[in-house]
Amino acid sequence: MGSICQDSQSALKLTVLGSLTILSFVVVTAGLSVGVSILLAHLFYIPIVLEAYWFHRKVPLYAVCIGVTYLLLVVGFGSAPLVIFTAAGRSVLFVAISVLTGYLSAQLHDEEQRFTRLVGSVNDPLLWMNGSGTVAYVNDAYCTLAGITSEAIIGTSYIPIFFRNSASEMDEFLSSLSEEHPAGMIESVTVGSDRCDHVVQWNVRTHYTEDGRISGSITIGRDITSLREAESGLTRNVETLKAIFTNARECLIIGLCDKDGMPGRILDVNRYGCTIFGYTHTEMQSFQVKDLFPDVLGYIYAAMEAGDVGITDGHIEVRARGKDGARFPVEVAVSSYEMHNERFFVLAMRDITAWVSAQKTLEESERRFRDFADFLPLPAFELESKGKILFRNKTAKTFFGYDEADWLEGLIIYSLISTGEQPELREMFQICLVKDTIISNEFTALRKDGSTFPAMIYCCRMMEDGVVTGLRMLVADLTDQRGMELALNRSETMYRTVFENTGTSMFLLNADGTIVNTNRTGAELVGYPLGALLSGEHTFADMLVEEDQIGFRENAVQMFAGTIPPRTLPSVGLLDAGGMRHDTRITLSFIPDSYQLAVSLTDETGKNQSERLISVANGIIQLIIYENDTDHLLSAACTEFGRLDQYYVVSLSLCRNGELIPSGISSPSFQETNVSFISTSSAPKEAVATKMVSYSPWVTGKEEGNAAEEIDVFVLPMIASDQVEGVLSVFIQSSATVTEQELTTLQALANDIAYGIWSRRIEEEKVEALSQIERNMEELSILNDHIRNPLQVILGLAEIGEERYYEAMSEQVNEIDGIVRRLDQRCLESEKIRDFLQKHYHFNIKSN
Repeated sequence: MGSICQDSQSALKLTVLGSLTILSFVVVTAGLSVGVSILLAHLFYIPIVLEAYWFHRKVPLYAVCIGVTYLLLVVGFGSAPLVIFTAAGRSVLFVAISVLTGYLSAQLHDEEQRFTRLVGSVNDPLLWMNGSGTVAYVNDAYCTLAGITSEAIIGTSYIPIFFRNSASEMDEFLSSLSEEHPAGMIESVTVGSDRCDHVVQWNVRTHYTEDGRISGSITIGRDITSLREAESGLTRNVETLKAIFTNARECLIIGLCDKDGMPGRILDVNRYGCTIFGYTHTEMQSFQVKDLFPDVLGYIYAAMEAGDVGITDGHIEVRARGKDGARFPVEVAVSSYEMHNERFFVLAMRDITAWVSAQKTLEESERRFRDFADFLPLPAFELESKGKILFRNKTAKTFFGYDEADWLEGLIIYSLISTGEQPELREMFQICLVKDTIISNEFTALRKDGSTFPAMIYCCRMMEDGVVTGLRMLVADLTDQRGMELALNRSETMYRTVFENTGTSMFLLNADGTIVNTNRTGAELVGYPLGALLSGEHTFADMLVEEDQIGFRENAVQMFAGTIPPRTLPSVGLLDAGGMRHDTRITLSFIPDSYQLAVSLTDETGKNQSERLISVANGIIQLIIYENDTDHLLSAACTEFGRLDQYYVVSLSLCRNGELIPSGISSPSFQETNVSFISTSSAPKEAVATKMVSYSPWVTGKEEGNAAEEIDVFVLPMIASDQVEGVLSVFIQSSATVTEQELTTLQALANDIAYGIWSRRIEEEKVEALSQIERNMEELSILNDHIRNPLQVILGLAEIGEERYYEAMSEQVNEIDGIVRRLDQRCLESEKIRDFLQKHYHFNIKSN
């Protein structure tokens, strides 16, 4: 926007200069034409001065051009030499004035730029507005704070950012200023270009004309956000300190030391202190420290002095006196500080009545603990860090077999552990001395008689006044536990082996139906990750088809209620992770003492599919035997294949002139997929060429515009009499499985269909051959008749001709006629051929 404004100003300046220049030349030319040659030339000073002031170029080209043009005009009008000389001097004067004005303008421009840079470099925002209320100047700091450019607001009636929400606030503030008080200050909170709130302090100074009107105003701001935040933080800290002092759970007393430096008059005390002593706040402020600690003020002073020089932390235990005159034990920490040449003290006190009582109780408890330790069924020890036994209970004597004399000789704890495990026990003790926790590990304990037993050793460190003084240790005999663990592990291993390798899918269910555990066979059957099955987000019934879920849940509820014995659900549909349905047989049984249900699941999908496949095979064999038409045979075979489950789609394609032509499919929805597969995939051609089963994955759904799904396709060649009649393609959903036995059955069916096609084609060829034989025999009879007719003509002509040729020709004609007669007899009157054709092919041959 700034560049556009500058371009418009430059265009205006050039327009004014051009207009003034043209006007000056017109006037001067008119004057020269009437004889006025000197006076009117003064008009050129106006554009020359303006050009030098506006553009302040170092080379006065504009003035030179005007001077030369003016001189040429004077010469052109035939003026006198004196006039020409005067015009030349005036042209030089034009150039001199232009140079002087340009120099002064450049100096003025430099000063303006220097002042602008000086003001613009100020970090505080600055705004200058003239008397009419328009903005004359803003610096960069103001533009940065306001988030606006200087070109956008200079020359506009701009409301300063601290009055952005209310223009009347500006008027009220300016009206409060006067010639006697032209300056004022105001604070505002505004949102800066960084989208954050800024607290800005503005200093405004107005300037007035002689008649009392505002000629302009300068506004200088300072961002005091951090100052206000610091003040706010300081206020919060003071309030927090007061809250801490007031609500502290210790008695805090602040007071003034006397001239001897001893704690004297109390200045302030917190609420807890008043509660402890039973006085009001006013009463506490009227006391001296010696009134609260009448017997131990010297001890308090000594503790304060020792704490100030760093000898101790200033904590002492003394007795204080309450309002009722009773003494009670307290812990006091006191320190002092200097302020305004006076010494003050700070006393922190805690009532330790309960602690003292607890200490006595603890001592009694320790005595009772030692008595109790002697009656523990486990050996208990207290040790030094190096293993020396400081204390043992009575059980240790009978456990390890040592008598009192052996213990008094100074047995160390390591002698109770086998030699090879002693370094490990030392390491355990070292860790226990460092960490405040109970550590346990298994070792081989050693008795006095040399026998050993597995033992679990528990160890923790002993502390007194924050210092580690030794270790405590318990020893537990694990002999019986190891026997139980061995039996349990053997039982668990046997259970796990049976559970994982039973060959059927096993699931353990909670009462809500969620799956507790499953074996590998079960996870593979449903197709879900083991973590998802055991997450508890889904129940077992969720994997069943909708129509079987209610029945399963009812049987499960009755099973948990104990109203029915274990039972088997013979036919339950289950959907795996891929959405494939499985025909299953489910057995439910309740696990005693666990409130869990065991579900044994047998997948009968393959068996049912095999049964359907056998039924389909029987149907197709019947079609091959009784159906004579090939097209009807293929159509009926595809219908039979449609009886397989929804995951099997079978198509038939025949070989015609080296190409595969789709001839039928068991599911019409796969029609386009089958055509695309037969024409595009290399698997059908490979099956025809190799006469072996070919496999190829295929993506379905593209042709129908549905979601793409990858399926498996097996292509089986249809072979009859060592000739491939076509291919049988089996489309199987990728999540379904096909067994080798099923492929063998399908291959046998493909060969049977091929044999049916081949036998019907051979039958058709035989019928066609026999028809052709009949036609040939008929044509032969006609031919024989046609042969006899020329023979009669030849014989007649021979009778007319020479006699010597007649006998030879007559003999040859008779011989030809005999041959033709024998042909008729053998071809048309053979009873064996006629009977054979009629008996086996139901083809009647009529005699001529």
